[in-house]
Parts: sequence; structure tokens; C-alpha cells
Amino acid sequence: VPTFVPLVHGTLELFLLDPLPDGFFALYRDPYGASSCKLAGNANCAFEVAAFDCSGRTRFRIPLKAHLSRRDELEVQDARMLDGVVYFNEACQSYSRQAGGRCSSLVALDPVKKKVLWRTPALTSNNRFLVYDRYLVTGYGFTAEPDFLFLVRRSDGKVLEKQALPSAHEELIDGENTVVAQIEAGKGLLFKRVGFDGATGRLEAAGWVEKPAP
Repeated sequence: VPTFVPLVHGTLELFLLDPLPDGFFALYRDPYGASSCKLAGNANCAFEVAAFDCSGRTRFRIPLKAHLSRRDELEVQDARMLDGVVYFNEACQSYSRQAGGRCSSLVALDPVKKKVLWRTPALTSNNRFLVYDRYLVTGYGFTAEPDFLFLVRRSDGKVLEKQALPSAHEELIDGENTVVAQIEAGKGLLFKRVGFDGATGRLEAAGWVEKPAP
């Protein structure tokens, strides 16, 4: 971690750090019991996104509380930034039924205007997601719930495709024109990324792979 990226901000701790072409993008979260949330409760913990340039200047720091769709049952499990837009998922804290099915949307945020650009339908994104020039690949799944992989158009958040998974993905692994939905350690489903450089992108299932590369 570069010295100019703080590991803590108030009670929030650095949760994710992603390189940008000209700096770094970070996600911070409040640990349970630190300030905003408790392990036994269902209130949302505090989350912030921030970006730093390579000179150490903070480009922005934005609390996500005002941009979440509800005050409870949500947690941000992944966040990324591309071309000046921040993407994050407001994942279900536990079973989706506890939130009445109103959780796990993927959200696009303009960090300059501090405005939500779009939000996908619920039950579209938890755990890891991947961002490409025209599309996002995301998945949703949980114990005893249906599990799926989704193709989302980056310009407007429209879900273009839905592929069934046998179990919830632990990780999504980007490859050369491929995505692997890792289902368990050392095993995943391979999907070919077809037409991702145009307006008719799709995911083509290509079977199981062993020991998917990280």
C-alpha cells in the first residue's frame, strides 16, 4: 500500500485497493462494533470510496450512506472504478428474504456530481464483479438460493443476459476473452466473452475448468 493511502480513516479501515492508470481507488468500511454497526444488528455499516493520484493528492472521498437504497440489510462487498465512474454492489447482508428481496443491486456512481447514474434490479450482484469497456460481469448467489451470472451493459445498467450457476460464485476471474466463475477452491465454470468490443456482447458457457488461475 503506498504511504499516501491511509489504512484507516476515522473508524473506517481500508478494505480494497485497486490501481488506476493515474493513481489508486480505495474502498473503506467500518468494522462491526467500531461505530456505525454491530454484528448482532442489521444496520448498514459505514462505507466510503476514495481515489488518490500518484502525487498523494486525494481526488475524492465519498461516504456511500446517502447512495445506498436502504438503511439496513446492505453491505458493500466489491467496488471498482473505470473512466471516472465508481461501481459498487449493495449486497444482502444475509439471506435475501431478510431484506424482502430488496438487496444486492449493482450501482454506478458519478463521484464528481455525487449522483447515482443507475442501479440494476435487486439480486444481481454480491461478492466480486468484473468491469470491461462496454459491459460488467456480475453474479448473485447464496446458500439455498438460486445462483446466477449476469451480463450488464455499462452505459445504463441494463441486464442483458442471465446464466444459471450450480452454486454461488466465490470469485470471478478475468482471462483472455474469458471469465471463470470460481465455484469452489480449484474448480470453476468457464465462460467465453463473445462480442465484448461491440453492442452484442454475450457470455458463452464452455464447461468446467480445474485450478482456475487467479
